[in-house]
Amino acid sequence: MERSRSPRPSEDSAPEAIGHVPEPSPLAPLLEAVRSPHVITMDVDALMRGLARPLANGESPRARADLLLSLIESPLLGSMQDRKGASLRTGAVKALLDLGYPYALELPPEALAEALHWRKGSQVREIPTVGIAITLVGLAFQAYHFLPASWRLLHEDLSPTLSFGAILIGAALGPSCAALLGGAFRLFALQQVGVTLMTLLGSLWLIAFAYGQLILGLPMDSFGLLALVSGLSMVVGSRLLKRPEWLAEATLPPGKDAP
Repeated sequence: MERSRSPRPSEDSAPEAIGHVPEPSPLAPLLEAVRSPHVITMDVDALMRGLARPLANGESPRARADLLLSLIESPLLGSMQDRKGASLRTGAVKALLDLGYPYALELPPEALAEALHWRKGSQVREIPTVGIAITLVGLAFQAYHFLPASWRLLHEDLSPTLSFGAILIGAALGPSCAALLGGAFRLFALQQVGVTLMTLLGSLWLIAFAYGQLILGLPMDSFGLLALVSGLSMVVGSRLLKRPEWLAEATLPPGKDAP
C-alpha cells in the first residue's frame, strides 16, 4: 500500500538516511545521542520524552514529521526501547498521529499495527535463554582450558609472559562476557562489540577445527574438542544474543507504573 505525503517545499528534503533531519529541529541533539555508539538507556528515554512534546517555537510540522518517519523506517533506531519497554518506533507512531492531518496519513500501516500491538500490553521483554545457555557452555569450556595456563603466566616475573597471559584471558573470555553483560545491563554498544567479536573468534575456531581434522587429519583430541565447542558456541550464541528485545525492561500494561 503506497502512502501519500503532504506537499513540501522540495522533494530533496525527503529523509534518505537514518536519522536525517531535513530542517532544524529541537530534537536533533537527542537523535544524535541515540545514534552514538555509546548510547545508553537514558538517551532513549530523553528522545522518547522529546517525541511526546508539542512543536517548539519555530519548528515546522514538516520537519517533525520527517524526523518521526525516519525513526519509524529505521530498523536499528526504531527498535531501541526505553525503560518501560516501548520502542522508539512506537513513540514516533504516536507522535505522528498527534500531528494530525495530513502527516498522519504518511504512517506505514505495519508501524501502526506494531504500535497497537504494544498498547494492548502483549509485548514483553524476550530474553534469549537458549543463546545465553549456549554462550555460557562455551565460556565455561574455554575457562576450563585457558584459565589454569593463563594463571600460571600471570604469576611469572617476566613482563612478556604477563602480557601474554592477560591477552589470552581477554581473547578467550572477553567477547562472550561483553555480549552477556551488555545484554544484561542493557548496554547496547557493549553488546554489539561482544557479539561481533564472538562471531569473528568463533569462525576462527571452526576454521582451525576444520583445518586440523579435514586437511591435517589430526585425531579428535582435547584441542579439537575445544575448537569445535568454542566455535559452535560463539557463532550460534552470538546469533541468538543479537536481539534488541533483550535490551528492554519487561513491558507493563498501559496505565501501570514500575514498582
